[in-house]
Amino acid sequence: MEKEGFGFNATNTPYLFSDVQNKYTVIGCDALAYISDSNGMGYESGCVSKCRRLSDVTEGSCSGIGCCQTAIPKGMNFYKPDFDIGFNTTKIWRFNRCNYAVLMETTTFNFSSTYINTTKFNDTSAGRVPVVIDWAIRNGGTSCEIAKRNEMGTYACISSNSECVDSMNGPGYFCNCSKGYDGNPYLPNGCKETELVQATNNYDKSRILGKGGQGTVYKGLVKDNMHVAIKRCVLVDERKKKEFGQEMLILSQINHKNIVKLFGACLEAEVPMLVYEFIPNGTLHELIHGKKQALRISFSTLLRIAHEAAEGLNFLHSYASPPIHHGDVKSANILLDENYTAKVSDFGASILVPSDEDQYVTVVQGTRGYLDPEYMQTFQLTNKSDVIALVLSFWRSSPVRCR
Repeated sequence: MEKEGFGFNATNTPYLFSDVQNKYTVIGCDALAYISDSNGMGYESGCVSKCRRLSDVTEGSCSGIGCCQTAIPKGMNFYKPDFDIGFNTTKIWRFNRCNYAVLMETTTFNFSSTYINTTKFNDTSAGRVPVVIDWAIRNGGTSCEIAKRNEMGTYACISSNSECVDSMNGPGYFCNCSKGYDGNPYLPNGCKETELVQATNNYDKSRILGKGGQGTVYKGLVKDNMHVAIKRCVLVDERKKKEFGQEMLILSQINHKNIVKLFGACLEAEVPMLVYEFIPNGTLHELIHGKKQALRISFSTLLRIAHEAAEGLNFLHSYASPPIHHGDVKSANILLDENYTAKVSDFGASILVPSDEDQYVTVVQGTRGYLDPEYMQTFQLTNKSDVIALVLSFWRSSPVRCR
């Protein structure tokens, strides 16, 4: 894609500007800007942005006062912006020296009133913004149906486990691996089963290690005969995907002996998954109340496990940047390795603490019976909430309780 003067040209390439993720955006007071396709002979549109004073504009609003946006049609591979110079700007030039117009990705833009009185966008290093382009195999109007009938043997989806998808933006198609497969659909045998399906024997029930509010955890065996724990999302919705993404974000920046390690993630699959180190001796809850309770855990061992879990939480609270509140500390989320060393796990309810706040309001999450009573009343999650939950975990799990 080439820049031509004040326009961008993707002619004779497989790229088209996304009509879904881009909008033509104009910033300024008394600004009317047009957008047109090749040489101004076809599509042409535009929008007008007006304001009498800087105080008229609203932060984050691009509805015509200081900022306006308009959609583009499908199939555009060239665009040129242009301003109408007929506006009288004598009343606004003191606070609005420059107007700006660009086709850009909508979700990355949040209008600010400072854009009205700045000239920094004249600096090309500071004035760059992203634009989304759609790629497809075009070949002069090709679709899946036509490509499959082509006698020249140019059909691109040649993997045995691939499928053809028609482009939603202009003519053309692209290839995807079929459901349950991953890889390169443009190569022979390029689509193979997601390693994690094989690792869990297609998520066989015999591989289940545990179930929780976020998903099911399976024991898996990956390459090099390494055992892992695979958490598979129980429901596929945006909230669950966000929680999985948050857990990945948190654990990817943590390395502590008393916190379970995250090896990898698969968030783009139909069902998102997280891959952890495998902890062989189960949970503290199972140790105390399950089949292993016959091991007669000594008080000194229980005290050591409590200290190690506290060390993990202390790292989250004091050394992680930004600090992290776990939000769901309980005996079932304290894992025990081969040496019965504690590993804090399950960060689905965890939150990153803003650097300028010690506490803030959040939706109450976690398991009843382990929640800080103050947290349940104030909805304010703090370091103390995790500590109180840890104390309750050991009090509820202890074989001997004071009365």
